[in-house]
Amino acid sequence: MPEKKIKTNKPGTTGYWYVRGGRNGEKEQDAIKQGKIFIGWHKAGDLSKFNNSNEISDHLIELGILSSKKHPTFINYFVNTIKPGDLVIMPFKKTDTVAIGKVSGDYSYDPDEDGHFPNSRPVKWIEKTIQLPPQIRLPQYTVSRVKQKDALDFVHGVVDNKPYQQEDDYTIENLATDCFLDRSKLEKILDRLQTKKNLILQGPPGTGKTWLAKRLAFVLIGRKDNSKVKALQFHPNLSYEDFVRGWRPAGDGRLELVDGPFLQIAEAARKEPTEKYVIVIEEINRGNPAQILGELLTLLEADKRNADEALELCYSKGDGERFFIPENLYVIGTMNIADRSLALVDLALRRRFAFVDLEPVFGEPWENWVHDKFNIDLKTLSEIETRINLLNDEISNDPDLGPQFRIGHSYVTPANGTVIEDAYDWFRQVVNTEVGPLLDEYWFDNLDKAKKAKEALLQGFQ
Repeated sequence: MPEKKIKTNKPGTTGYWYVRGGRNGEKEQDAIKQGKIFIGWHKAGDLSKFNNSNEISDHLIELGILSSKKHPTFINYFVNTIKPGDLVIMPFKKTDTVAIGKVSGDYSYDPDEDGHFPNSRPVKWIEKTIQLPPQIRLPQYTVSRVKQKDALDFVHGVVDNKPYQQEDDYTIENLATDCFLDRSKLEKILDRLQTKKNLILQGPPGTGKTWLAKRLAFVLIGRKDNSKVKALQFHPNLSYEDFVRGWRPAGDGRLELVDGPFLQIAEAARKEPTEKYVIVIEEINRGNPAQILGELLTLLEADKRNADEALELCYSKGDGERFFIPENLYVIGTMNIADRSLALVDLALRRRFAFVDLEPVFGEPWENWVHDKFNIDLKTLSEIETRINLLNDEISNDPDLGPQFRIGHSYVTPANGTVIEDAYDWFRQVVNTEVGPLLDEYWFDNLDKAKKAKEALLQGFQ
């Protein structure tokens, strides 16, 4: 076995980690008292002589602890990747508080320390208990990297002894920077949403409908505030009782009348008339919108957002109760127009919404944006674009498909945080696992055609 390599942080670099205090939080208090972080795997013995995940997994397989190489990544993080000077967040089980500290030493193995948690690292705790901002999402893994920007900003605020401030402001300028869509089109979409109050983004798969819907909501609100945006999805089993109001078991054998998500956000909007609220309905045509919305189909109209136009709901909580949608509540829906299993949208619903078509967007804006964000060579991006455009032409000209089945830009736009080391390999994976299966679905009665289309996408890519 090669000699153990000692890793240290390069000057000016810091790692950021989540490390949990045991499966059920059983080591949280010990971690605070002893100034340490722990992981278990006591049967594995001292892991300090292993350099990477492969060596650790081979060792665990040899001991009979594992049957395959499926666990060692987080163990390797703890043993080899975390370094002195790195910052660590330890979430407390079943609370919204965390501890934040700085790793002060190397991995050590002490079988006398704890029968089940002999693997540890020393930590100097900066904050032993601090409230976690609600927008920060904690991972479920024992050890994982901190990637979310809000979490990184939060940690820096604690370390630098500065109050954490969320970057609230979110404007049309921010949205235009976050994507490669034409700013003038974004402004027109936002104007339609403000005027009509109800908007549906429709387009082929992969055109960024859900992504854009949530960011339009943030622009409308003026900041990234998830407390004022409620997102849900329509589906065939969703009913009026689920979405608006219906009877639910109360837990003691009785039934009680419970408000659904729409009435909940409407009530929140009513309490803050100077704030804007948005409900995002994904796949709005996957359910039965007319049945799910009920009286809301009338009340959604922009000129009926007042007490004079209030209607009695199907399920009333009291005599004379009438409901209207507050003016500061907006609705954004998304619609995949390529799904052949979905019926056409009710004409009454169409009258209440402004419909915006989203197209696959490529060309120079897309190439430059992906190149700048992920350092993929422009020549490679141009080749990918050419092949996707040729495929989309074939799909558009197919009498059984059409333009609504084209492949959207999202398929070949890496997600934020993705590291692309080999652009060709990344594109091959996209084709093999995402675009290819979609083509098989499109040409289910002519799989040879799907196979040839997939081969054309990959031809010559080494």
